[in-house]
Amino acid sequence: MLRSVAGARILRNVLGLAGFAALLLADQPARAWNSFGHEVAAYVAYQHLAPPIRERANALLKLNPMYGDWLKQVSPDADQNTQIFMMAAIWPDLIEKAPGYANDKVDSQNARQNIGYADKNMHTYWHYCRIPYTQDQTKLPALPSPNAREMIPEFRELLKSNASDELKSYDLCWIMHMAVDVHQPLHCINRACEESPKGDNGAHDVRLTDAASDLHDFWDGLLGPDGPAINAIAVARTLAPADDKLAKENDPKKWVKESHLLAIEKIYRSPIGTGDGPYTLTAEYKTMAPKLSKERVELAGERLANLLNDALK
Repeated sequence: MLRSVAGARILRNVLGLAGFAALLLADQPARAWNSFGHEVAAYVAYQHLAPPIRERANALLKLNPMYGDWLKQVSPDADQNTQIFMMAAIWPDLIEKAPGYANDKVDSQNARQNIGYADKNMHTYWHYCRIPYTQDQTKLPALPSPNAREMIPEFRELLKSNASDELKSYDLCWIMHMAVDVHQPLHCINRACEESPKGDNGAHDVRLTDAASDLHDFWDGLLGPDGPAINAIAVARTLAPADDKLAKENDPKKWVKESHLLAIEKIYRSPIGTGDGPYTLTAEYKTMAPKLSKERVELAGERLANLLNDALK
């Protein structure tokens, strides 16, 4: 493990960003969408923004109440605005630990409200669209609403409107986050089984014998552990470009469906059985998972850029 910021900086200067990224990945267990995964996707998105859209996004993000804190975390080794954009992409996760925020429920009367930073609800249900699925004929639970599939188009339309910049800043942070969340396949499925008839909580209830506490955590951490934005930049620069036709798909409903089907085909496969486990991941599974995560996070970043290039023009 890299034990210090100074040591990491020395290695980065010696190896270059690409070599440093390879070291980071080798240094971590194979275990995508913790904060690190979101920052990787945000870096990809920022590189694909048209210059006027970058400037517009930069101005809107200055209105976020955490902007001053982000400035203190900026590394001198990379562009400030790029790093701020990356940090803003994880703001909807940060408020879950911020004082004054309430963990509201999906069926609350304010679940769909969009009033800006005055809203002190966490809206955790906006992070996913867990479409029910079963492999053992368990009766399917309902799909909670509102969800990411519904809120992304609403926020996109607000960004196109004449709404206040303060509200657009709030929606920008959310849409940057949700657009990436729905490319993590386990944010788009809720597998019901005999052991978990109401669903497995996006595979958080599927236990593993190694690598991570549960299947969802395993997939969340595949790109690397949480850390400074400069580390995410190094990894992002190693990713291969997405298929151009796929990147141009701009319908969030199709993004969600795509992730849902990938979860069925790629995640709930052997050695993952029909119940809650515990399961031992095979070498084949551990080889497949990082490759798919890299493809998904790159695609998420490019699609997010296309969305913002249209919504903020």
